Amino acid sequence: MQIRHSGEGRNPENSTNWTPAFAGVTNSSASTSLDSGLRRDDDHQISHFRSFARGRYALCAAYELAGLRSGTTLLAPSYHCLTMLDPAIHLGADVQLYPLNPDLSPDFEQLDTLFTKCTSPVKALVATHFFGIRQDFTRLQRWCQQRGIVLVEDCSHTLFTEDCQAAGVGVFGSLVTASPYKFFPCEDGGLLQVSDPSGSSTTKETLEHPSPRRRPGSSSLNYLDSGLRRNDDFSMDQHFPETVAPSLSEELRVIKRTLEHHAAALTDAPDDLDHQLSALLQTPNTPAATTRHEYKEPSASFSPNLIYRSASRVSRWLVRRTSPESIAEKRRENFSRWLDTSRDIPNCRPLYSHLPDDCVPYMFPLYIDHPEPHFDLLKRLGFPVWRWDKMAASDCSVATDYRSHLLHLPCHQSLTGARMDWLMAVIRKVLPLQMAEDSSTTYSPETE
Repeated sequence: MQIRHSGEGRNPENSTNWTPAFAGVTNSSASTSLDSGLRRDDDHQISHFRSFARGRYALCAAYELAGLRSGTTLLAPSYHCLTMLDPAIHLGADVQLYPLNPDLSPDFEQLDTLFTKCTSPVKALVATHFFGIRQDFTRLQRWCQQRGIVLVEDCSHTLFTEDCQAAGVGVFGSLVTASPYKFFPCEDGGLLQVSDPSGSSTTKETLEHPSPRRRPGSSSLNYLDSGLRRNDDFSMDQHFPETVAPSLSEELRVIKRTLEHHAAALTDAPDDLDHQLSALLQTPNTPAATTRHEYKEPSASFSPNLIYRSASRVSRWLVRRTSPESIAEKRRENFSRWLDTSRDIPNCRPLYSHLPDDCVPYMFPLYIDHPEPHFDLLKRLGFPVWRWDKMAASDCSVATDYRSHLLHLPCHQSLTGARMDWLMAVIRKVLPLQMAEDSSTTYSPETE
């Protein structure tokens, strides 16, 4: 498998700019009833959840429980962050990318074709609610069940914790993963849930007879010699791997980074936008070049030493003490502002024309007509924007197009009105720009 990569700093998970502050943190426990469409799971069994340092490591555990290993295949969406694929690469599995429709739903006709061409057993399929906009995976769930494939529902772009979940998510997959830290004012946090512990016969058999696995907390990449299930490797009805709590020094580092990011989120937005933009337009620029390389090892964002690490105590405390209702309300408000603003700006369009009821958005996806120079200008202005331009190569025309054209704009709850005003002003000034070919600034399309 090959990766296409243009430039750096496009992944929102790795950004330290404009991170969520302590908006919504309260002194009361998060046990109030919800009236914002969030599902409060008062009757769930906590034993069916396991905490991880990040969602990518929850995915690793989910893939292992589904039976992924060398000689097996994972089906993954062609539009993706590499951290969705890294765990499968780490396990030695083959990864096949299924095509998507423009709304990022699976293309079932091509999915059928891809499945018939797989040369090794397909053990799992991962499906994502991109940007927090829920997808109806009912048909996909049935498709997987008919073929004996474990559906891993990736809820990393949705508001999903042990206590509450956005409506309509986490209800399709036999295994569900999430990344609470993307929505809450904390540094880490991933979750794995068996949504139906009884499961279908295929899923239950897979979960009860997993592939050989490593001991919790070990940094060794070698599997155990025995393929038998070990009682000390599993807990929670022998379905889940144990995770190890961070050390005291690691907890202190998490607290330090949390406070630093909180302070950074309180800084004022620049007030000399016109001067900055004028200077940038007079500065020669070299467009990002596309390179390809073999994808045989996980990316630098995946650390084997963290596979069995749980989220920090302070992060889990912050999740429990932060109001999900206030998060949902503010994120929806900011998403709606982006919708209203983008409709009147040339050279762009929102990926989704409306925000469905009860959805809690992660990012605002904006399609731009001219990635060069506009994306470069936004980055150089200090605008917090991302795109997945580092991804595994595929034949999917949607993924190929979105790789450079689809921007991820922030809508998190700590954005103040003044900051949102600045973000809107930047977009309004940059995206209408038409760069002449003989301009002193040299821009050209990326070359594949």
